[in-house]
Amino acid sequence: VYAINGQDKRGFAGWGQLFDEGGCGYTLGRDAIAAALCAEDGSGSPTLLSDLFTKRLGETAGAHLTKFYQGGKRYIAEFSDIVFQAAASGDAISNEILEKNASFAAEKINAALKALNADAAVENIPILVAGGISKQHQVLFPLIQAHISTNCALIPLEHEPVDGAIIKAQKLFAEISDLQEADDVL
Repeated sequence: VYAINGQDKRGFAGWGQLFDEGGCGYTLGRDAIAAALCAEDGSGSPTLLSDLFTKRLGETAGAHLTKFYQGGKRYIAEFSDIVFQAAASGDAISNEILEKNASFAAEKINAALKALNADAAVENIPILVAGGISKQHQVLFPLIQAHISTNCALIPLEHEPVDGAIIKAQKLFAEISDLQEADDVL
């Protein structure tokens, strides 16, 4: 979470896979894999996730464990869609995973609002949401909103934040080029 209020800019979480506890495709995929593994070995509750992994992979999540590790973070994130699929079918474990991840995101949003002294009287403070899971905003936004303490408008970004950085860099480059051309003329 990045918060901007005038010149005050701050970051919250985004510490990476070892320390963040939710709110991204990787944690959804990781949690789904862990739930399927626990269901397989009997230490967790049965879940539709097990069947969805087997259908997609052609083997159980447990049999695929080494490949998950070899595939890394991006590969694991590719399985986040399975959570939404299972949740839509009423899978309790998948709904718990979505709730956990939404709660984590809301916790960071609340911290940002508090740190920036966001006025509770201000309505619809815009919160732009980027990343692959923002495509599932119909499911995620109500779960996140339920945990946010201030009236906010969660808005999915159609483009990745890096696209904005590239556009800004292009504008800055054009301005510098214009200045250099002006200097050449003088």
